[in-house]
Amino acid sequence: MKAKALLFTALFLAIATQVSAAAPSTEVNNGVSPSPSLITSLNGSSNEGNNDNGIITPQAIGGNFGETETDPDGTATSNFVVPGGYGYVKIYFKNNSSSPVSVVVTHYDTKKVYVNKKISGGGSYTWYSTDDNPQGVRAGQYEVTFRGGGDGTKPVNASYKGFATDNTADFGR
Repeated sequence: MKAKALLFTALFLAIATQVSAAAPSTEVNNGVSPSPSLITSLNGSSNEGNNDNGIITPQAIGGNFGETETDPDGTATSNFVVPGGYGYVKIYFKNNSSSPVSVVVTHYDTKKVYVNKKISGGGSYTWYSTDDNPQGVRAGQYEVTFRGGGDGTKPVNASYKGFATDNTADFGR
């Protein structure tokens, strides 16, 4: 009888040990995180480099930029950069004066003009690079030139703000 009790106790302990070993861990952070190469964005493309502690960022913004330009002599210039791979650009221009202002945006290296627009006094204009360049714009430095009165004969008081992105969905339109 003692042999049966000993066998029963041993069998019970063996089963109890196996059940506890198979139980799920209650540890919140086991120190394992996925590698960036395993993380993919919602569209299935690699998202390496956009991983922030396991948070997936499906699109990347290449940089925000903007300035307020004033010049009593009638012409003001400013610069911004479009990083490689972020060729979709949205820029909001605001004329803060009562006179019209012309805005010209030129790629510094190629001298290609992307924007040439006259904005009425107090008016605004939003430029989307995809309207005329569905494939995106060239990376590099751009120059923004404001001319007061439209031809540089009046003082300039204008501002712009924009961003470069790799996904046109970031435009919000």
